[in-house]
Amino acid sequence: MVVEHMSFQIWQYKNKRRMVVLTVSLALLTACGQVTVQPTLSSSVAIEALEELGEIRRAPVHVGILIDQKLRDLVFRVERPVGVVGQAVYNVAAGRAIAAKLIKLASYQFEEISLVQDRQNAPPLLLTVGLQQEQPGLTVDVARRGITALYDVKTKIDLRLRATLHNRGEQIWVGTARVTEELQTGGLEGSGGAIDISRGISESIDRATDRLVANLMRQVRRSASLKKYLEEQRQ
Repeated sequence: MVVEHMSFQIWQYKNKRRMVVLTVSLALLTACGQVTVQPTLSSSVAIEALEELGEIRRAPVHVGILIDQKLRDLVFRVERPVGVVGQAVYNVAAGRAIAAKLIKLASYQFEEISLVQDRQNAPPLLLTVGLQQEQPGLTVDVARRGITALYDVKTKIDLRLRATLHNRGEQIWVGTARVTEELQTGGLEGSGGAIDISRGISESIDRATDRLVANLMRQVRRSASLKKYLEEQRQ
């Protein structure tokens, strides 16, 4: 977790006899301004993603991968009130994590891969990946467990990817993957109305993007078009 900015004020109260300096605790710092937080996402994949992939067998082919800039730049912004007037802003760089996971799983599927910036510099077989037209969605709800100091974070996420496979500029396959689910992370501690939900957000998005990317790459590897291409290369 990286805290980019934290602002606070020390209020002074004066009377005839003394000056009272009112300091604020960590729980109340955010109530006096805005805190911007960047939850840390994993660039690796969990065992569940490998299970979703189904098999790990590298095809003897060189594949170029072009990840659309809109996908790479995808950042979810979650705003949460803290205290009376404070606000915590969570900027979640989901696109960078998805891109890294795509490259990771592609390296398990193909003998050689290249991350390219444009089609002109791509090898003959090119995989392009981007967001579908629908707007990605992320909502976060926080609920306290009764009178305890523990909180549950419920995350709802909707992400869709579209991939195309090209052979020397000709489109030979199109596939899509989507993850829409509700995930809950519990046991987060809070005090004085202040709670850092970074862990809950990170865990939920990591699990969802693992499944999303693994599903897409499994489709690519099992596509009839890719199998036909590989057979032609053997001849």
